[in-house]
Amino acid sequence: EFEGRMLSILDPVLDRHPLSKRHTALSALTALLLVVPLAALHPYQRVDDSRSTAIIIAHPVSETAPAASAKTLADELPESTNDTGLWPRALSFKASSPLPTAANDTTERTRKLKAPADILGAKMAQLVGAASEIVTVSGKAPACDNVRFGAGGSTSTHLHSSDDEQSEVVDYTQLTPDKCRSARIVGKLTYTPTEDDITAMPFGSRAHFRERSAADDRALAVTRGSDGNIVHRYRHNNADAPYDDQAQLWFAGYLPRVLMEAGVNIAPRVARLKSQGGVDAVLSRIGMLTSSNAKRSHYLALLDADLAPAEVDNIVRRAGRDLSTSSGDLRAILQKAAPSRRGGGIQSGSTLEAAIAGITSSGDKTAVLGAYAKTTDRDMLLSVMRIARTITSSGDKSRLLEEVAPNYLAGTDKELYDAFFLTATTVQSSGDLRNLMEFVMPYAVKSAGIALRIIETSRVVASSGDRADVLIALVESGAVTGKDLRDAFFTTANTVASEGDRARVLQAAARP
Repeated sequence: EFEGRMLSILDPVLDRHPLSKRHTALSALTALLLVVPLAALHPYQRVDDSRSTAIIIAHPVSETAPAASAKTLADELPESTNDTGLWPRALSFKASSPLPTAANDTTERTRKLKAPADILGAKMAQLVGAASEIVTVSGKAPACDNVRFGAGGSTSTHLHSSDDEQSEVVDYTQLTPDKCRSARIVGKLTYTPTEDDITAMPFGSRAHFRERSAADDRALAVTRGSDGNIVHRYRHNNADAPYDDQAQLWFAGYLPRVLMEAGVNIAPRVARLKSQGGVDAVLSRIGMLTSSNAKRSHYLALLDADLAPAEVDNIVRRAGRDLSTSSGDLRAILQKAAPSRRGGGIQSGSTLEAAIAGITSSGDKTAVLGAYAKTTDRDMLLSVMRIARTITSSGDKSRLLEEVAPNYLAGTDKELYDAFFLTATTVQSSGDLRNLMEFVMPYAVKSAGIALRIIETSRVVASSGDRADVLIALVESGAVTGKDLRDAFFTTANTVASEGDRARVLQAAARP
């Protein structure tokens, strides 16, 4: 509606003057003459219309010109509608109706409807004129017709699946310095085991594939015939061509790329590649992908397989390199490869440290470390603390330390609780550090070593009031026992800058 309004506003030939009284009266009389007889009509609906299917566009449409001008109009449409053998975008048909054939294709083209938003998108893409940028109008990427090849390149992939998993729409566009590749798949299709062709299509589904360079242009429209067989309509350099061995070889190399980038048919693909060449074969194919979302989906599917610990480490190392620019995607991989995963996860803390370096988000890093701290592996726990010191958010860091505290402070391993408190001293917020020290106070009652570490850590609490609160809570817990602890306590109490806060600490210590 918005696009239709904009086109109307910009149309210089529209009459924008208000209606005269004479025209208003005539319009009212005409409406009255139409409403009175129509009021006597009753709606009627066929009961056995369950087999009808409709594909409808949402924007305003206008009928095309007669057949003589159909080719000119069709050439103006973007490739999603200007494809030999594809149904018009606004057409209702019965399941028993035959699909268009080459003989009646011209007739079918004259029935195509022109979508203003599509043409507007094509015109804007022409203005851009560079293959290094994708311009989206009404959620659609520009057609390969509307780009000129130059420096740069990018990939845009969109995948939509309905809740009932009965339909699927894939729009894929990839622009590189020397090629434009696009695909549109509507419906849940069935592919060969090697994904080099389409073997079955539900009624109403369709697919179109295009690969264009400065010197070559190939396009393939795949539809379901009236007999249920798959129909391939191939064009080479804008002319109809036989779907011969050369065309099939091109499509066999093109279809797997589209399906992998769009994240379609992932589990069977990963299982097939793993059975043929092991984990390395799968990782090699993942490395060819450009979409980080597609990479993540394939890594997750691979981690569902039965893997040896060394294979998990290898997967995580590769993911750390492949997804170093996408914190969220890398987080999903690392969480799934955590030691708590079925069958065991990462075995080496150094592998985790190398991989997690690619996560820049404080929240994502915190979530990953929380998963890896759920282990009894001492080396892994020490690695988690080393990495935790790099978390920039005080809130995230303190929450992580509270969450994992039992794994570091419940036992008697001095190296573990020393690592814990060393990380705690890097919490920048005075309030967060105070809350953390109060949270771990119960462990100090059972361990003089932990009590001493709390006293020492309180010295880095910047606020006098917060530092005093930590010392008061510690002495009131009964953890300050023995000469060494008392000496350390009073030495730290004297570092409280505020006289009032220092007096509060000493009064608490003097109470029986």
